[in-house]
Amino acid sequence: MDDSSGTIVLRLPAEVDASVVDPVSRQARELLREPGVHALVVDMGGVVFLDSLGLGLLVRLRALADDRGATMSLRDVPAKAARIIELTGLLDHLSAQ
Repeated sequence: MDDSSGTIVLRLPAEVDASVVDPVSRQARELLREPGVHALVVDMGGVVFLDSLGLGLLVRLRALADDRGATMSLRDVPAKAARIIELTGLLDHLSAQ
């Protein structure tokens, strides 16, 4: 966490599929419990594969942030993932940097 800004950065793995949904959700939940956190940035710079469960993970991360009163944004979204997010109608629900 960047202590001065209250922002945490969560870097997603290269393959965002069923095998990472629960571990990443747990990690985000723990990070969002830290005092003073008000923003979650999901770094997608290394993502090469994103399936429907990965999309569900992004929605879950947004819900976790909302539940904690924090904002959530996506950073370094690869073109293919951005296209999938757009086609599924999630672009309005998820913000991107």
